[in-house]
Amino acid sequence: MKKQLAVVDLETTGLGKSDRIVEVAVVLLAASYGLQAVESVTRKGCDLVIAADLASMSGKAKTARDWGIPVMSVQDFRKKLTGS
Repeated sequence: MKKQLAVVDLETTGLGKSDRIVEVAVVLLAASYGLQAVESVTRKGCDLVIAADLASMSGKAKTARDWGIPVMSVQDFRKKLTGS
């Protein structure tokens, strides 16, 4: 089975230390469910973008939408994986 690839795009550059902790937690949660975090959005190398803000217009989120790759909020991602 092909490993699913996810981009974690939390827009943490320049924010507080706790924002970086959230990003790491999302990467670890994804890994625990068999998702591999990748750095960039590509047509064949990304199955999902996890964004801090679902309305994000970051380059990664925009590229994902343009290519039909789902963009999911951190909260929705957590609910989908854990059911809570």
